[in-house]
Amino acid sequence: MNFAHIKSIDLNLLVIAAALFTHKNVSKAARELGMTQSAVSHALARLRLSFEDPLFVRTSKGLLQLSSLKIWKGNFWRGFI
Repeated sequence: MNFAHIKSIDLNLLVIAAALFTHKNVSKAARELGMTQSAVSHALARLRLSFEDPLFVRTSKGLLQLSSLKIWKGNFWRGFI
């Protein structure tokens, strides 16, 4: 995970990432945030570009967090979840 661009990341994306992390489902995260599924999907694409990391992969049971994202599971997410 590349943190070189962390200063320029849109902080709204972190709120969306937290919802995705919690729900592991784009549609559920979108509902919670009052956004469309499409908008959350586009935000996920922007997150992936910002962090140069896929962050989640789609499975039949929802989004699976990749090991690189589990690093974030600690104190960082507690402020958003």
